[in-house]
Order: sequence, then C-alpha cells, then structure tokens
Amino acid sequence: MLNTLEFKVTPPTHFVFLTRWARIANLDKKQKLFASYCVERMLQEYTMLRYKPSMIAAAGVLLAMVAHPSTTNAVAWNALLEKHTTFSANDLAECVREMRNIVAEAEQRSLLAVRKKYNTEENCWVGRHPVQRED
Repeated sequence: MLNTLEFKVTPPTHFVFLTRWARIANLDKKQKLFASYCVERMLQEYTMLRYKPSMIAAAGVLLAMVAHPSTTNAVAWNALLEKHTTFSANDLAECVREMRNIVAEAEQRSLLAVRKKYNTEENCWVGRHPVQRED
C-alpha cells in the first residue's frame, strides 16, 4: 500500500478535523474563524499536547458555537456532531475549559502572533472577541 501511495502519507492535523467538524456543525464565517483561532492558539500551548488533534478541533468548534451563537446552529452540540466526532459535550468539557482559559488570557501571554493574525478585518477581528475564564 505504501508503495502505491509512493510513501506520501501524513498524519491528520487539527485543521483536517476542524474543517470537517465545522462543515457538520454548519458554522458561519465568524464561527469558523473563531474556531480556527482557538485551535491555532492551542498549537502554542505545551499543556494541550495531552489532547488528540481531533479533540482540540471538536473543542474549538464547540467553543465557537458557545462564544458566537448563531441562528444556523442553535444547539451547541448535537447528535450529528457527536456521531461524527465521537465526542460528547461531556468528553470535551475539560479541553474546552482549558481552551477557554487560554484564549481569555491571550493578551497576557508572551506569544502574540496568532492573536495578531486574527485581529484583522480579513479575519473578522475574532482575536479581539472577549472570552470569560472558566475556573
């Protein structure tokens, strides 16, 4: 099989999962951007290495749905998302809590490149969106 693929094999990344979960969740543009911001921000955090890329992507989608409510996806986490991601809202709770706290403290962190990237008109200023800490 590897010979057929010419050894062109890569592991799935956070963004492969994020793209799929965002489509299933029917996220609007601002929600997708906010989920991308959250996921990209987590790549800078050593503590987030304990979570699988698929879980971080799912947590980013859930946090985006909660932080930016939309009429296109009124239910925060539904059976369809649970089926495709294999994560329930309870499975994601700890990851979402850590993600929320990291995003809430973005201004105080030393690594600001991701926040700057998402603080542009092109990215709907989602890096400025305030998120409350959850202790």
